Amino acid sequence: MLESLRRQLAAERENLLLIQERKAEFVMETSVPLDLIKEERRTERQIEALEQRIKAEEETLDQPTAPGGPVPSSTHTTSIGSVTGPVHTGAGDIHIEHHHTPSAPPSEPDSD
Repeated sequence: MLESLRRQLAAERENLLLIQERKAEFVMETSVPLDLIKEERRTERQIEALEQRIKAEEETLDQPTAPGGPVPSSTHTTSIGSVTGPVHTGAGDIHIEHHHTPSAPPSEPDSD
């Protein structure tokens, strides 16, 4: 996800440069089309939002996860019968940890 955000940020920065180049072509600032000004502001806000999301994602990745702590965003927990555990979604790998949890304690033999 972090790489995707970085690619989006790079694309938005490129868009902002193109908008600024286009604005520079106008001799008078009052000649700049309103749509171009709006697009520049929208792009600047988008860049700010992406930078904040990247920073938050990097901080999340930098924090160590304690045992039994929260599951990282790249994993999902599943529960099927007595099989539970994280299912790692990513480079095509799936890992399921098996935990056997009996549904009822075993009955003790009668002592007659």
